[in-house]
Amino acid sequence: MKLLIFISIFIFASVKVQAVLISEIMYDPQGSDTDKEWIEIYNDTGNVIDFTSWKFFESGVNHGISISSGDRSVQPSGYAIIADNPTKFLIDFPNFNGVLYDSSFSLSNSGEQLIMKDTSGISIDTVNYVTTIGGNNDGSSLSL
Repeated sequence: MKLLIFISIFIFASVKVQAVLISEIMYDPQGSDTDKEWIEIYNDTGNVIDFTSWKFFESGVNHGISISSGDRSVQPSGYAIIADNPTKFLIDFPNFNGVLYDSSFSLSNSGEQLIMKDTSGISIDTVNYVTTIGGNNDGSSLSL
């Protein structure tokens, strides 16, 4: 019986869980953060994902996502940015040439819960951030 439990634990511990992750959050850049907030998402699945049919849940609202520039879909092991204002994002990061999505949101400067929801409305990744972990008007983002 102990051997069976050990084998089961070993097998489950060896399985890599694949998902979509919120990998970085810029919630309070230096100066005015109006239109300068964004999140980065990471596709840790083996599938190409078009996030325009997903929702970004923030402040009690399911925000729609639309493509701004780059490919419409994110490749496996690929990253994308969801920006409150893609034009201002590109001014701040002029060398960015990846997938850039547009959404309308305003991240709380005191912290909140962020959720990526798939096409069925199922929560795929949830992140709670607070100012004590950094990024509080200091020019830094929070990263996974």
